Amino acid sequence: MSRKSKFFILLSTVLLWATWVSASVVIVQAKGCNATTCTFNSPTTSGNAILVAGATAGNGSNFTPTDNFSNPYVQDDRAGANFGANGTWLTLYRASTITSGTTTVSTTSTGAVRTLTILEVAGLDASPVDVKNQAGNTWSGGSCNSAVITTNANDLVLNFCIDNSSSTNWAAQSPWLGVITTTGGYSSGVESQNTGTVGTFTPSWNPSSVGGDYANITIAYKSGSPVKPNIQPSVSIITVIVRRSMDGPQDA
Repeated sequence: MSRKSKFFILLSTVLLWATWVSASVVIVQAKGCNATTCTFNSPTTSGNAILVAGATAGNGSNFTPTDNFSNPYVQDDRAGANFGANGTWLTLYRASTITSGTTTVSTTSTGAVRTLTILEVAGLDASPVDVKNQAGNTWSGGSCNSAVITTNANDLVLNFCIDNSSSTNWAAQSPWLGVITTTGGYSSGVESQNTGTVGTFTPSWNPSSVGGDYANITIAYKSGSPVKPNIQPSVSIITVIVRRSMDGPQDA
């Protein structure tokens, strides 16, 4: 019996894929000033955001930030306490989708501005505040450890801490990362964590507490949508070679 074989090439499938990049919030630059104005060291980038945290002295004291590009600011949080005529307050503002260029933040206030911290951040969600917590006290002091429980993965959690000493060197403790420390009129510190998961995040500083006036704000900012890739998708072709045997008539 003769046997014939034929080979058939079968194209089974073509796979196309492209990886979308997970979004996260990034601190681009930070600057601390013991003044009523503060200028970034490098030009800002269009579409990013600016965070402004300022410490003011006096009962119910507050400040309003503006900048040379007329970016609009909204208040994200506020913490502090009154004591006689010498309350201490910490207020946090944000400007979204900013204009690019060398940016100077200025303030008008109802009390003396003791310290001013400015951050440029990239990757914020359009409605960026996930959760926040704060605390403040005068005279008896306290700790900059107001915890937050996030509801979104990939948040950027920031703690802004101030006290009325001129020389407290706030040092972030692992797993927190130090962003900037400013000493002078008041002392201030900013530390951060990129979460990567949902959970409870409690700030950690050295010193762990102070004895005088203090205030702190912990805030979690949500990241924007995943970034669409700007490359062509990868292509994989899977082929299968099939061998078919065919029986012919038996030879005499």
